[in-house]
Amino acid sequence: MKESTVNIVELTEVEEINNAQEAPFLQEKNLDLIQDLPVQLEVKLGAFNTSVENLYQLKEGSLVQLTTKVDEPVKIYLGENIVAEGVIVAVDEHYAIEITNLAQLTN
Repeated sequence: MKESTVNIVELTEVEEINNAQEAPFLQEKNLDLIQDLPVQLEVKLGAFNTSVENLYQLKEGSLVQLTTKVDEPVKIYLGENIVAEGVIVAVDEHYAIEITNLAQLTN
């Protein structure tokens, strides 16, 4: 059986490593490296719970009541992360989201 090696790292060593880094990657000077990358934002309008039996009874014209109420903000996701909240508005013949709250970035 191979013997394991355990390295003990003191918290002060970790702090020194973190302090030695001049800045996080996503600083203004590095943003130009990634600013043109495409991302997909998704809006979750709500959810509903039903049984399999009721699911099979759905047909065209059926209404499904979502958990989100009319005046509640919707959440805007980038992957699994909430990046903003907003309210649904109509712009011409399209739906849009008016941003009401942006998530705070943390280091």
